Amino acid sequence: MSEEESFVNFSLPFRSLCGEVNSSALKTSVYSQFPRLTLIEACAEDVVKLQNLISEHNALKETLLKVNGTMENYYKISQERYKEASARALRYQEQANSLNEQIVQLREENQQLKDEVASTRAAVQTI
Repeated sequence: MSEEESFVNFSLPFRSLCGEVNSSALKTSVYSQFPRLTLIEACAEDVVKLQNLISEHNALKETLLKVNGTMENYYKISQERYKEASARALRYQEQANSLNEQIVQLREENQQLKDEVASTRAAVQTI
């Protein structure tokens, strides 16, 4: 069997450790998952350790999936907040530009009024 074929035909134990087998399938005996344990006459302590490792692996995998989902949600939320903040900044910039234009117009109007007042004073003083 070539190396490529051996990757295709993984055993249940290997696939379970890689997380490819549903955790409900792993609830059966360790011996049914790892039949070679009966052949090599593994001690009960090693079997218990293996069972604990499988349980820990599944718990860590579930936790990782939950954390991944949470991080995806946080990423979506942060992207929404970024878009909202960008839109708000654009609105504020547009408002600032509009207000600056109004300020320029009012300054010009004030200057015209000052000029009118000055010319009216000059006309009144000459009379």
